[in-house]
Amino acid sequence: MKLVNTEIILSQVNARDGIFIDFVNQDYKESSLTFIGDVKGELLGLPEGYRRFLLVFSVVSYYSCVDLDFSEVDAQSVSNFNIIQDSEYIRLNQLIGFNHYYLSSYDYAYEIIAKEVNFQFNSPKE
Repeated sequence: MKLVNTEIILSQVNARDGIFIDFVNQDYKESSLTFIGDVKGELLGLPEGYRRFLLVFSVVSYYSCVDLDFSEVDAQSVSNFNIIQDSEYIRLNQLIGFNHYYLSSYDYAYEIIAKEVNFQFNSPKE
């Protein structure tokens, strides 16, 4: 297992206080997982302050959430948002076309196995 950065801008963040997740929603019908939160703008080369974001995983096969202090993966992470290469779960379940993602926030660590991920900034936090 090896963690590498993604092409999504959240992979530029490498700080415990860099990402805060406010809302997580699993949609069984759509097989999606949605995260809404804030990212520290200055860690992305943006103006100071937090920027609201939306992160949506589609065709989700698996996800888990643990307290960040209990994450067995976090010590191997290279940023707050990684892809886990050589995922045992993907290999054992023969999930062709899926990626194994690792997302860490101030409090929690998430592992998500999905076919697609989309990121967008929303309006700045009021």
